[in-house]
Amino acid sequence: MTEYEIIYLFSEYLNRTWEVMQFWASVSFGLIALSHLGARYLNALATVIVSALYIAFTLFVMNILRVNGIVGNGFLTELSSLKTLGPGAQKIIATAPTSLEMTAIITTFFGLFLGSLVFLWLSFWRAHKAKKPATVPN
Repeated sequence: MTEYEIIYLFSEYLNRTWEVMQFWASVSFGLIALSHLGARYLNALATVIVSALYIAFTLFVMNILRVNGIVGNGFLTELSSLKTLGPGAQKIIATAPTSLEMTAIITTFFGLFLGSLVFLWLSFWRAHKAKKPATVPN
């Protein structure tokens, strides 16, 4: 492949990764909104179902991100193996995320994931804790 083709394909995978992450983040913030606005309507079964669907969706997204990362790294490796590179290709290789940057991205991803689930269950628990009638001691 030519330098242009590799850069184009790499760019497409980066765009796909970004779009998937944006959609997942939207779903996560939607779950937080559901937890806040609909807490009094959530019963235990609905909360379990929503949690299971969110976990399954997150695992699916993680797999897509993993595959895109592998493919993207393959494109970077192929680009690095070319004898002469233009300035744009050199910048792409030079600005690839470091392990520290990837750690920050992964930490943010899992933080939002756990925060969304914890907020869902706390909202459910608080709404149903408030509904219990107070008992009068004898």
